[in-house]
Amino acid sequence: HNISRDGYILYLAGFFVFLMVMVGRSQGIRTALALGLAITIIFKVLMPLIMAGYNPILVVIGLSGFIAFASLVIIAGFNRKTGAATMGILGGVVVASIVVIYANQKLHFVGISSSRNAAVNLFTRQGLDFRKILMAGIIMGLLGAAMDAAIIVASAVREVRKANPRMTVEQLFSAGMNVGTDVMGTMANTLVFAYLGLRLIILMTLAGTSIVSGSKMERSEEH
Repeated sequence: HNISRDGYILYLAGFFVFLMVMVGRSQGIRTALALGLAITIIFKVLMPLIMAGYNPILVVIGLSGFIAFASLVIIAGFNRKTGAATMGILGGVVVASIVVIYANQKLHFVGISSSRNAAVNLFTRQGLDFRKILMAGIIMGLLGAAMDAAIIVASAVREVRKANPRMTVEQLFSAGMNVGTDVMGTMANTLVFAYLGLRLIILMTLAGTSIVSGSKMERSEEH
């Protein structure tokens, strides 16, 4: 059945922003503005550049740094904490890009299905490298997690420095690493559950295939 869900999705998005403003007050307003800016950049800059034929991975890396810096400036202000967090985000995105590119050499990504390729090519009227688009999407999906981890560590280190200004750089670095390792544990679960949740149908298919295969093997052994 063809059902239009646009209106309801807009209502949910508006309710989400309303909750952010009601709970976070001024911070919620800044968060909503940062989110709006990020979405605008994605639709008005990132996607047109990719459709114009630019390398999707380089576009995502470059705009990720700008989105992170602009969002953090809106949320936390222009200060050393924002600069440190932005550098951490860029470092994480670059490392993730290297890992994804290396994984592509071993896993041989193909992009998206041929039917979707045809639909996208129909609208863009040009051939696109869907493997690079897939890798760029994976990298962009990690941006939110990288922003969370970076600002948490930067904020924690700043508070430690304010509580004890006499701490050395080595001690602050050690404190940041301790906070980062704790965040890494929970953030890894967040990413795993988020991606597995989106692929639950595929997981059920794989589980069903394993069950059927196991049943056939048991029957063959009985015979």
